[in-house]
Amino acid sequence: WPYADLHNPFAIVSYLQKPEPGPVFDGKYDEIAFISKEWEDLLRRMVIHHNHMSGDSAARFMDRPVYTSDLEWIREIRFVESPVPGRDTVAVNRLHPETEVCAAYNLTTLEDIAVLPNLEKLWLETGDACDYEALGNCSSLLELSIASREPLTDIGWLRELPELEFLRLRVSRFSSLHALGYEKEGET
Repeated sequence: WPYADLHNPFAIVSYLQKPEPGPVFDGKYDEIAFISKEWEDLLRRMVIHHNHMSGDSAARFMDRPVYTSDLEWIREIRFVESPVPGRDTVAVNRLHPETEVCAAYNLTTLEDIAVLPNLEKLWLETGDACDYEALGNCSSLLELSIASREPLTDIGWLRELPELEFLRLRVSRFSSLHALGYEKEGET
């Protein structure tokens, strides 16, 4: 009988629910020097949470440099600024730090995001960044959504993203109004 697994439900389920292999980082495991201390702190906290580190392990991790191998599990970053106070979205692989707002992170340069080796989805809708060319190094990007203060005129770096399937570029003046102290109905 050549169909040994035909009436075996365990074999059928194991075939249907095979774990899908994740992308393999084939680069070097380099030490990362972050420009934004706030961004580095967020990533460190997310790595500690993701790896379920104990107190001692977390303390040792906070004292050592961050390597690309520590960040290869990160597939999605979302920074979406909301006009409603307290509704900003700050998420790393859908992990949301408590009471975090986009303004707490100094993301005027995107070089700190470009070091993530397996980043597939990036929603950067804060309007603070200005050097989008650094994203040309994110060769595994599948989805990209950007809301910038000014229209993007130099988009040649998009040609460096061979896997890109979804792209949304918008102009949002919200962050500049917020920086000027724009008030509506008594709330900043």
